[in-house]
Amino acid sequence: MGRRGFTLLELLVVVVIIGILATVSSFYYKRYSLSSKRIEAITNLGHIRQLEEVYRAEKSRYVTCDWSPTDVPPPQGTYEWNSDSYFRFIGFHPVGILRYRYGVAKSNGNYTVAQCMADIETCYSNSVVENGFTVSRDNVIDILAKAEGDLDGDGEVGKLFIPDEPPEKVVYVNYSVF
Repeated sequence: MGRRGFTLLELLVVVVIIGILATVSSFYYKRYSLSSKRIEAITNLGHIRQLEEVYRAEKSRYVTCDWSPTDVPPPQGTYEWNSDSYFRFIGFHPVGILRYRYGVAKSNGNYTVAQCMADIETCYSNSVVENGFTVSRDNVIDILAKAEGDLDGDGEVGKLFIPDEPPEKVVYVNYSVF
């Protein structure tokens, strides 16, 4: 008489394989999901930088802007926007859910891009986010457009910035946090 069904060992092997596949796929899904949410900050920082350059071309100075939203948004995001921030001077006001808070900081030093890239954490920390204006200087970083967010809700805040000086690329202060 022929076999009718599967042995317990065969079923266990199938369950283990499905479990391994589920674990691996959930890891990659989470990484992909966080990566897609990071695009918000990269896009907005580039937009802020362009608006700052337009303002500088017209007024010969940059605008520094207080954090908006005031606090780091929760992982699900927020619609809050700090209307007291000087972002209104450059015309930046994102629409929709924000997963990051944004600010434009005055650089407190004479960092060149090379010096800033050599010590990213210090360059980021030695800049003050507050409402105001600052003059444009040649060959040193005058402002940093900053973004901070906690996409996965673990309490560790991911930080990104883009300087006013070339090569105008987004820099991750702590990429592994995301």
